[in-house]
Amino acid sequence: MSDVERIWGKPNEHFDHEDIQTYGYTIENQNFIIDEDEMKEIYTIQVELDYSKDEILEIMGKPTKPGNIFIYEKENYIIQFEKFNNKWQLILRKK
Repeated sequence: MSDVERIWGKPNEHFDHEDIQTYGYTIENQNFIIDEDEMKEIYTIQVELDYSKDEILEIMGKPTKPGNIFIYEKENYIIQFEKFNNKWQLILRKK
């Protein structure tokens, strides 16, 4: 997170879940959520998207795992798209 704070500054929100720290940023009307584990490693990054389901599928192709949540596995990462409060979110996390 020190690298993120150096570039983006202090987060707008911080939630302490004991072992997990969650940080929220709003940059140019775009919301980001970053989760950090007890080892101080960022393990998920979430961002709200202004894309439709069809646009996501057109850009990303067929998901590795089909369903209402689109999951793509790429090397050591999982790229996940899910709808939350009528907006699609992209979630990037380590396997």
